[in-house]
Amino acid sequence: MCDVRLANLLPAEDKLKQVKRKAHTLAQVFLILLTLLLGSGWAMMKAKTIIAENNLINLNKQVDSFKSSDAYHTYNVLKRQIAGDRTYIEKVKESPSYLSLNLKELSLVTPRSIRLFHLAYQADKSDRNLTLQGIVTSREMPPEIILAEYVENLNFSPLFENVSLTKHVKRRRGDIFEIEFEIDMRGIV
Repeated sequence: MCDVRLANLLPAEDKLKQVKRKAHTLAQVFLILLTLLLGSGWAMMKAKTIIAENNLINLNKQVDSFKSSDAYHTYNVLKRQIAGDRTYIEKVKESPSYLSLNLKELSLVTPRSIRLFHLAYQADKSDRNLTLQGIVTSREMPPEIILAEYVENLNFSPLFENVSLTKHVKRRRGDIFEIEFEIDMRGIV
């Protein structure tokens, strides 16, 4: 292979000046390109900032116009009323009473075929302080089985103890059997 470049016959000092001049020219070109690149980036960022500022100004104008509307005024009135109602509810809110807990448990344990019509609490009796009266109605299943399961479910409840059936009267009306009953138990109060 043959090298076709011309030989540089300049003295060493001139060769060094020539190399420095080339490096200086390349550095100037690089600085000009870098300046143009940074300038265009800054201009794009400035344009995005101006657009965002204009959007913010428009949004603020819309919010200001909404704040002066009747809908905003009504919203604030309702918000204050709701906050007042919440504080009132929190102040008057009580923990559930034993009566409400017992009634809720009875509603969960009592099947549809049993209608309760009387609940009595007797504070002077510590062993059996609650008395239930009701009616079991059934066509298919014997009402005795329904009543026995009900007494067992009351026994398994965490709110009732010493459940016993004290009175029951069976009747038949057409093809329907009924048992009127009374249950004594101790309610955990």
